[in-house]
Amino acid sequence: MDIKEILSHLERNEGYFPRAAVQEAIDHRDEMIPALLGVLEDVDRNPRPFASPNRFIHIYAMYLLAQFRDTRAYPLLVKIFSAPGELPFQLAGDVVTEDLVLGDEIGRYFKHHQRNDLGSADVTRTYGTKY
Repeated sequence: MDIKEILSHLERNEGYFPRAAVQEAIDHRDEMIPALLGVLEDVDRNPRPFASPNRFIHIYAMYLLAQFRDTRAYPLLVKIFSAPGELPFQLAGDVVTEDLVLGDEIGRYFKHHQRNDLGSADVTRTYGTKY
């Protein structure tokens, strides 16, 4: 699969886990990182189109970039999840309360980077939680 094909398989929730596309993304890590960062940049610029329950590419982008430990994703994630009101929940559903806080791949990523990049005061102010 080329990068565009991988992204197209990750675009929507089709009712099953796209195991082959995710594995291809992992196998092509270096080529995928710019595309996945581009997805998060798109969400940051214009989040509304990603707030659909069937739109999933931004969720896969978050998890894959966290797995890849790409630090360039961190400021984008902070901006996305700092959006006012219910928008973060509309964008990511249970990811907000389950994975950002409880220590799944994204949560561990945030915990590591909040100490190294922003400092706990900024994360506490943003999320109301000190790690």
